[in-house]
Formats: sequence, structure tokens, C-alpha cells
Amino acid sequence: FLRLPAGFVEENARELRARILQWTGIPVCIGIAPTKLLAKLTNRIAKKNKAAGGVFDFTSAIDPDGLLAATSCGDLWGVGKNLSRRLTKLGIHTALDLRLADPVPVRKSLGVIGERMLRELNGISCLELEEMPPSRKGVMASRSFGNPVETLDSLEEALANHAARASEKIRRFGLLATHLEVFLQTNRFRKDLPQYCPSQGQSMPSPTASTSEVMRVARDLLRSIYRPGYRYKKAGIMLAGLVPEAEFQPGLFDPTTSKGRRLDIDKIVDEINLRFGDARSPVITRASMGTECSGKGWKMKAGHHSPHYTTDWREIPIVKA
Repeated sequence: FLRLPAGFVEENARELRARILQWTGIPVCIGIAPTKLLAKLTNRIAKKNKAAGGVFDFTSAIDPDGLLAATSCGDLWGVGKNLSRRLTKLGIHTALDLRLADPVPVRKSLGVIGERMLRELNGISCLELEEMPPSRKGVMASRSFGNPVETLDSLEEALANHAARASEKIRRFGLLATHLEVFLQTNRFRKDLPQYCPSQGQSMPSPTASTSEVMRVARDLLRSIYRPGYRYKKAGIMLAGLVPEAEFQPGLFDPTTSKGRRLDIDKIVDEINLRFGDARSPVITRASMGTECSGKGWKMKAGHHSPHYTTDWREIPIVKA
């Protein structure tokens, strides 16, 4: 959602859409309306209606009531099956029905959420724009293997890579993890093979973003759930219970000095990898993450991924005369 400046018209939206397509190659649709709920609905119209050309302005619609009458409540943003059934019991089947409904019984039956939706459909903004992104609750790093993995060594190597990536993510956002969970999965589509999908979690002794500490705990959890005789298709790690690094209150006996030095090293490594490498091939890695000589048969197959036209000089198309 964006708050548009004064004087922004539909033609500006079409120019914006064309520029995004030109610069990134990503087609987008733009819906313009006075509230977030109407903007979401208008964006859906811009996407579904080919005549709109990817842009639709609700304020300039010839028949706005007709658009709302043609939209069922189940198609509104934030309306799930349960809420849709409760609206139906009130005799509200379309967005227009909800717009014209009496706010008192709607609030009594659906609470403040229902009344907010009603007022948003009437052009009264009740859902504020988020000036800052919401705090992250968890970070997951996981990939399906290119080939089935059976050995513990290969699983430890793959999980070490996931742990490094997850740790880098939370450091990037200035967060610390208080809980870690590791999981394994076999291929559920192979009914001819034995299935095993374990998971195990553990609270961290103290909140951390240290790669080595996350790797150590993840390795111990992996060893506790690993069972031989299964062909594993996927492994992953979840860092949860995230707390801001700036607001973290350390314990009285926490080894803050040694932890601080280790965290600084991690941040230096992150800066080097960001400057000279990328997520696919970092410059500095840990021995537990394996080397190119180890083969990494667990790595996900990516022979048909889209080229990085806009972010990698090596993959810019070359036009030959």
C-alpha cells in the first residue's frame, strides 16, 4: 500500500506500472481507492479485468455500487470462510450488502473487525498505513534436496548452510533468536518409500544471532532426530522468538564479552560476503558448510531458474548483431 501524492492520476499509475515492468520485468497491477480495503478490491478488478489494462481507479468508476454488488464477501480482503459464514447469517452476501448494512448489528455480531470493514467500504479509512514493517516473529531457512539424502554427514552439511543463512537474516534486521527448531522430511509423494518427518526444538540459553552457536545447537538437534534407513528430501531450520538486539536485556551471568567478539566477527563476514559474493556463493564460509570438492549432492537443482538480469552484471543479455 502507498499513500499517493496530491494530483496523482490514473495516467501516472500507468507510467509507474510501465516503469516497473521495464526495470524489473515484473508485471504488476495497481488499484487506486480512498481506503485500503477498497484499494485491495480495486487491485483485484485491475488484475481480473483485461479492459482495465492493469490499472483501475475506484474513484472514477462509472458504477461503483455495481462493482461492489458483483463482489461476494468471500472475495474481500481479510474475509475467510468463518467470517463469510457469519456475514451470510446476517443476510450479507456481497460487498454492497456490507456497505449498506447497519453498523450496530454488524459490530455486535462481528466485533470491531466487521465494523472497520463496513466503514472502509464506505470510504472511511480505518486501517492505517504501516510506516514501519511489522516485527518479524520467525525466520526459516529450508530447501528441498536435488537428490535424496541418507547420510548424517550430508544432512549436517546442508543444515549448516541453512543455519548460516538464517543467522545472517536475523543479523540483517538487528534481531536475536530465543528458540531454534530443526526438521526433516522425506518425500511424501513417494508412497513406495518409508515416511519420516520429525522435528525438534530447543530454547536458547540466551538470545543469540551467532552463526557458530546456531550451528552447534542445530547439529545437536539434528543428531537427536536423525534415523538411518530413510531417504530425506528436505531439511530446514526455524529461528523463533525473535527479539530486537537493541532492546535485549542480558542475564547477569551471560558471557557478554566473548559473545560480543563472536557477533562482531559474524557481522564482518556478512559485510565481506555482501560486497564480494552473493547468497548463492558467499566468499567466506565455515568448514561445516562443505566445499565444492565435497560435491554437495544435496543442493537444490536450479538448472532452469530465471537469469538475474537486473542484479548481476554477468547475466545481462548480450545482443549480437
